[in-house]
Amino acid sequence: GLIGVGRWGKNYLQTAARLANRCQVTLLCTSRPENARLLPHTVEVTADWREAVRSTGCDAVIIATPPSTHAQIVEACVAARKPCLVEKPLCLDLSTATRLHELVSGSGVSVLVDHIHLFDPRYQALRQALQDAGEPVRALVSEGMGFGPFRPDTTALWDWGPHDVSLPWTCWGAASSRSPPWPGRTDRTGNRRWAPCAARGRAGPWRGCRSGISHRSSGGRS
Repeated sequence: GLIGVGRWGKNYLQTAARLANRCQVTLLCTSRPENARLLPHTVEVTADWREAVRSTGCDAVIIATPPSTHAQIVEACVAARKPCLVEKPLCLDLSTATRLHELVSGSGVSVLVDHIHLFDPRYQALRQALQDAGEPVRALVSEGMGFGPFRPDTTALWDWGPHDVSLPWTCWGAASSRSPPWPGRTDRTGNRRWAPCAARGRAGPWRGCRSGISHRSSGGRS
């Protein structure tokens, strides 16, 4: 089942169509019933994500809803023992992330957070090149740019930042020590415009990233 058929949800429908021999979308949770026409076959349609979680017509669900709703839906999936794939960010604060981690770890229910850049062929080639070189990595710089969508329920740090964290972390392996994001800069409402963070890997080198809205005039994020 797919919960949320917005910009990214439609990408999942395209992916499911390419994997038709392995899986099939049988349920859509959307406020627009006409979205069912995006599929070549008949599907169950509901506007209530709770019905999608409870449905016996699907084995698992994909959560492609606004970030502020992710935690609640993941908790419901775990309670219903229904595996789920949830778009990043998993949630919007550290305490919720810690609670979800503990909940999922002890549940036996599969929950996957979609860090799509980890599966980009260019990134896979970079990882392979680092492994083939057999030399210690002393520095890795990651810089990305995005021009939307800009979501009102989260900041760039939580929305875009997971990419800049997951890519170098995966190259180096799990960190042995880490620091929380430094204060960085905030806007007039108190929301962080950008925030740097750093951690030391097992092999010794520091890794770091700075994430936020860096070009307000063009709407870029890096």
